[in-house]
Amino acid sequence: MSEPEVHPIEINRRYHPDRLMDLIGHPPGWLLHSGLMLIGLITAVILSISWFIRYPDIIEAPVIITSLYPPVQVFANQSGIIDTLYVHDRDTVKTGQILMTIDNPSELDDITTWKTWLEILFSTNRPDSLVAQPPLHLSLGELHTTYAGISQQYYEWSRWVKDKRTNEKVQAYQSE
Repeated sequence: MSEPEVHPIEINRRYHPDRLMDLIGHPPGWLLHSGLMLIGLITAVILSISWFIRYPDIIEAPVIITSLYPPVQVFANQSGIIDTLYVHDRDTVKTGQILMTIDNPSELDDITTWKTWLEILFSTNRPDSLVAQPPLHLSLGELHTTYAGISQQYYEWSRWVKDKRTNEKVQAYQSE
């Protein structure tokens, strides 16, 4: 098949030959010559300036370094004079660890003994079971009145549990 013949007027309408000739036929004079020279001159100026102005190898900036477990500020519940310091600078501490003691009339070993006895007392499941008697002659400072009250109540409870008449009364009630 032969191609359909296109009329020359139709070609002129479609392609606008004067515009097409402006693009293809006439190279832009000043842009081609002066523009390339201007781009080259700007590049040369930037390169020469970069030769004289050196960037520092070390950049100084404020930095905050953190770790997986960042340092935590610790505050005492009471004010006073530090008696004993148990940790030193840059030591790793754990939750619940004693860091220092403040000067007071109590002894740390006695407080630890009292705390252990109370934990054993509260961990028992049966209220009528007797735990070992409370430790004697503890120096607990401000806690001494509480210590004396709990110790007195413990001794009264132990006498009540050991009393044979009490056991007989309990058994009589249970048998009824």
